[in-house]
Amino acid sequence: MKILKKILTLIFEPLKALSNRNLAEKTSSFFNKNRWMIYVVSFIITMLVLIITYVLSISW
Repeated sequence: MKILKKILTLIFEPLKALSNRNLAEKTSSFFNKNRWMIYVVSFIITMLVLIITYVLSISW
């Protein structure tokens, strides 16, 4: 039982730390101020997916 508690603590403690810092609010205010960054981030994510899919031949 203690092992299960430790595993759950390892999963949820980082999430609690991120939520306490208002990360979502800071991120949304940043992207509202810099609209062009949405395009940059989406382009990078798209390129990563294409590289993983076609270059590394990893299927989802």
